[in-house]
Amino acid sequence: FWKTATGIGFKWEKYAAKLLNATHRKFQRGHDLDWNNKTVDVKVANLYRRKYKRGQPVKSKQRGVWAFHRENKFTPDFFLCIALLNQKPFKILLIPSKEFSISGLVLGWKSKYDKFLFSSS
Repeated sequence: FWKTATGIGFKWEKYAAKLLNATHRKFQRGHDLDWNNKTVDVKVANLYRRKYKRGQPVKSKQRGVWAFHRENKFTPDFFLCIALLNQKPFKILLIPSKEFSISGLVLGWKSKYDKFLFSSS
């Protein structure tokens, strides 16, 4: 179970619950966390580097991006996006729902969403 996408997501949801001091809603539809009477959906992405361009392998060094998709029909109050680099959190953003696109978002190394960087202090 822990090596499946569901198990990996569950692990990061528990991590996010601890980080926010929130209640984890285990295996329930909708949002993942209850945080100060607000709903939070946790999203996690690994760094993606393009492998092919126009059918040819990319030869230059790729910086990469993180893509976060919005799958469910429920709209939480916030999205907690965890961008991973080498399986460790590199950026953590707490984005209000109204700022999160209907289909999802892509983060670069510098992004307009950096104003939502989460600080646990």
